Amino acid sequence: MTLATNAIKGEGASKRWEVDITPDPSLLKKTGQQNYRIPDAIGELIDNEIDARITGRHLTVKVAIRMGKDACIIVEGNGVGMTLAEAERAMRLAHSSKSEQQIGEFGIGMKAACTNLGRQFEIITCTEDAESAIRIAFDEESFLKANRWALELQEVAKPFDHGTRVTIRELKVNIYAGLKDTLLDKFSRIFKHFLRDGDVEILVNDEPVVPEEPELLEQYTKPFAFEVQGHKVTGWYGLQKRYSQTGGYGFELIRNKRAMLRHEKIGFKPHPRLGRLVGEIHLDTFPVANNKMDFIRDTELWREFEETFEAITREIRGIAGKMASRKLDPKDKARIDEETAAVEEALNSKSFRQTLFRRELDQVLSEAEAEEGEEKVIEVSVEDYAADGGTGHGRDAGRSANGRERRRKREERIQKVKPFLPNIELQHHEVAIGADAPYKSWDVVATNPTVRLLVATNLDHPMYGAYGEDVVLWVKHNVVEAAAEYLCREQGIRDMLLMKSDILKHVGRLKIEEIEAAPTLS
Repeated sequence: MTLATNAIKGEGASKRWEVDITPDPSLLKKTGQQNYRIPDAIGELIDNEIDARITGRHLTVKVAIRMGKDACIIVEGNGVGMTLAEAERAMRLAHSSKSEQQIGEFGIGMKAACTNLGRQFEIITCTEDAESAIRIAFDEESFLKANRWALELQEVAKPFDHGTRVTIRELKVNIYAGLKDTLLDKFSRIFKHFLRDGDVEILVNDEPVVPEEPELLEQYTKPFAFEVQGHKVTGWYGLQKRYSQTGGYGFELIRNKRAMLRHEKIGFKPHPRLGRLVGEIHLDTFPVANNKMDFIRDTELWREFEETFEAITREIRGIAGKMASRKLDPKDKARIDEETAAVEEALNSKSFRQTLFRRELDQVLSEAEAEEGEEKVIEVSVEDYAADGGTGHGRDAGRSANGRERRRKREERIQKVKPFLPNIELQHHEVAIGADAPYKSWDVVATNPTVRLLVATNLDHPMYGAYGEDVVLWVKHNVVEAAAEYLCREQGIRDMLLMKSDILKHVGRLKIEEIEAAPTLS
């Protein structure tokens, strides 16, 4: 594709030009290069099927995850399907004719999801009254090589009466053993309103998705409804029976019955004492980002919404806080602050970050070795990795084509290994949430470039009553364990106990250095 620049004659002395700004074909690939997780991307395809359901008929969406040599992802729904003209428009980037009541809006989701998940995808679609189906095939390499905004549509025999099937191959994502359960869990939340209504059914590898049902203290659950600048806001708030251990509280943001975000701290700042506060906020007409993963927040509309909601939920926040209120002895509190500061120093030390980097690199290499079976994997040290610029060149690649492909995938995974960069701030709070609740909980507040980790100790837990004199030691244990769990979650590391041991090791080293540096009395 060439860039056309044409001069336009003007009456004055100045000249004007008309420039062809047709996007580069690589834009289609780049639309998929966003922060989707696998459930998010597949969820985009389910959104399209829900939007295409036939009024008065039951919709079934089947998601199939196939592993191994012929790994692929298939999403099929028995909706209305597409005509030839509709199929053409569906592949046009950013074209959409959907209404405000539908989930889709921007004409980007299907293309972005497919190119995020794989290098090839196929769409087969047909309407009920059509004599044949339409097939669309996309191959990323061929599309980029052709350097043209064009795809071939083909007429094929109908494989089903009506609907659409999307098959994604040459996957860019890792299909892991527990993915099915992850999808069942995620879809049970984000599509729960459609599933509860009974007009939509979602199957993952033939297992039905069951809508999530929160366990609430019913006496505190209340609905709300108000308007902000002509935009309706509805929903409910309440207290969950179980106190959240890892930040699992706050509000779900819903748009057109589809849950977009979970555990949002709207109208309040995160605090361990609010670990029971939950609810839903329906914002059907509020503007959203073009990937539908968040609302547009830096606006006067959003500010006014948050202020109004903060006032509405003030009472329930007070109730939640009183249910979890308890204090430590001031001397113990001072010692806990000192120990927390020591852990924070260790987490932000250069030596610990190097340990974290090595831990993640070891895991990536061990996973690659397990997947490659008999293919030999040479151990890579951090020094070797840095010396060759992080490319991994010079390591054993195997002589077969399969070996070279496995090496390429391994190097792609190694390239993603990065030290944990943000500074970590630690804050400890004590709460009283019942003897049956967890002994500790934690939540995270991201304030770039700092991450604040809020750790809470449940003083109602019987362990602290039995060993009250050692409460400071137990709190230090809780802070370290919370940090280990958080780092493992963020870095994808599975061995939490090993991570916890690493943190304790660095805390101990700093303590020994402090003791050795202290002046001695002669």
